[in-house]
Amino acid sequence: MPLIQKIQARPISFHSIKSLFKSTGSTAST
Repeated sequence: MPLIQKIQARPISFHSIKSLFKSTGSTAST
């Protein structure tokens, strides 16, 4: 998934991660 790659490629804050998970709908629960 390109989304996860983007996360690992660039440092994001916890808030961003939470927002992302909310957007994905808890699909990529890693």
